[in-house]
Amino acid sequence: MTDLAVRPRSNGLGVVSLLLAIVSIVLAFIPPTSGWAILIAFIALILGIVAALSRRGFLTGILGAVLGLVGIALGIVFAIIYGFFRLLFG
Repeated sequence: MTDLAVRPRSNGLGVVSLLLAIVSIVLAFIPPTSGWAILIAFIALILGIVAALSRRGFLTGILGAVLGLVGIALGIVFAIIYGFFRLLFG
């Protein structure tokens, strides 16, 4: 009888996507880092889509992609608000 090890399905891309999306949402609230938040959220969105399409980490991939979209939206909104206040008050 052979002893075959069964590897669990890895959802690394989904987890990375989720973590990057959470980091981007946090960074969106810090005014000077809103641009970085948009970039990180975009990477989270791409990784989430890839994870969801590969069927590995489907749920975390979808969640990472959705939170990536939220991070992009928050980053844009807070970058505009920050730019507006900087324009007004120097």
